[in-house]
Amino acid sequence: MIREKLLLHLRKQALWERDQAILLAVSGGVDSMVLFDLLIKSPDLYQHLAVAYVDHQLRDQTKAEKELVQKICAQHQIPFFSTTWTPTNHNVEANARTFRYTFFESILQTKEYDVLLTAHHLNDQAETLIMKLIREGQLFALKSLVAKQSFSQTKYLIRPLLTVKKVELYQYATENQIEFYEDESNQGDAYTRNRIRKYIIPQLTKENQRALEHIHQVSEQTAYAQQLIEEEYAEWSKKIIVKNKSYWCIDLTQLHALSKAKQYYFWEYLRLESFVQISQKQVEQVRRLLGKNTSQWQLDLANQIKIKRRYDKLWIIIEETRSKIEHEPFQLCLNQTYRLSEYEQIGIFASTQLPDWQADYQVHLAPQEEFWLRKKQPGDRIWLTNKLYKKISRFLIDRKIPLEARENGWVLENKDKNLLAFLPFVCSYLSIGKETDKIHYVLLYKYKK
Repeated sequence: MIREKLLLHLRKQALWERDQAILLAVSGGVDSMVLFDLLIKSPDLYQHLAVAYVDHQLRDQTKAEKELVQKICAQHQIPFFSTTWTPTNHNVEANARTFRYTFFESILQTKEYDVLLTAHHLNDQAETLIMKLIREGQLFALKSLVAKQSFSQTKYLIRPLLTVKKVELYQYATENQIEFYEDESNQGDAYTRNRIRKYIIPQLTKENQRALEHIHQVSEQTAYAQQLIEEEYAEWSKKIIVKNKSYWCIDLTQLHALSKAKQYYFWEYLRLESFVQISQKQVEQVRRLLGKNTSQWQLDLANQIKIKRRYDKLWIIIEETRSKIEHEPFQLCLNQTYRLSEYEQIGIFASTQLPDWQADYQVHLAPQEEFWLRKKQPGDRIWLTNKLYKKISRFLIDRKIPLEARENGWVLENKDKNLLAFLPFVCSYLSIGKETDKIHYVLLYKYKK
């Protein structure tokens, strides 16, 4: 009965094409040995079958396991691939898994198999979901395992037994006299997964025999919910985020127009998708700061990462170490180009002698005996009109110019220390050239990367 049920289960799923070559991961345990037997009895489901085995050297019986798998492969003329892993002193589970799947991937690529099959089952699904819930506390961690996923470029990883209970695999093994080995390391309490398997899963199924199916349903629902929110996030991010290789700029006006629920998941996906590593704690800190409604603030994270609010924009930036040349006030001689930093340059030219480089800022200047350039100082004022003499700092605040832009600006003045401009934001009415001037000067300033 169970044999027919599982064979029908394999056929109904149709997770791979019948003309594809299959690589089956076999450990010698009941799960993979049952799947191995099912495939041997269903040669019409694939074009070619091979087996991959990894000796993790974590228990004494691995030699016997390998010999068993190798013997069955020889009986059915099935190609057998094996390798041996040297255990590490830490992160044993994670390192073993990485080694295992790297080995499988190398076979898929070099031997031209199409899909990798593993014998993960319903109990594995529940164990994984519970473990992620305990460790991560994230909704989308609960999507757990899937029956089919991309693996190694054009290949696929397929788990055909994902809705089958472990007890059914034992039943199949008993009824069909399948030889297998129990993994002794699964019996101890050293690993989290083992404790979940031994204590939590039995208690859940004792409360409700369909507990495992319900956990699988939650996992499936979560996966679809994630897909739906991902599609929504893609639309939000197009409108809200400007992306560059060294920064992301978030439009806070557009973000705050979203519902609270959408804003919550915006931040969740931003954290996961961001081009820099941002922790859950840091996201919560950003949200608290935004809630205070302060127009400008900055968070300094590791690795030169900065999160800055500048009025209605939030910037996530990898701040480069900029080799800006520090200057005392210096004179700008006519018709010469001066390099101010890696990407900044400036010059004042006669209109008949303009250079061939492209400026980001250009203005006609009234003739002066001398032009001087320096950094902004406290108390600097500029004549905006013949009646309006205003502090540069107040002008910048009124215009909501971000702090970095203020610091990067340059003061242009004449020999009498009258401010002609604060570049690239404002010019004094005293500096503007007139059409009646006999000599026409043009200031060119390049400041964008």
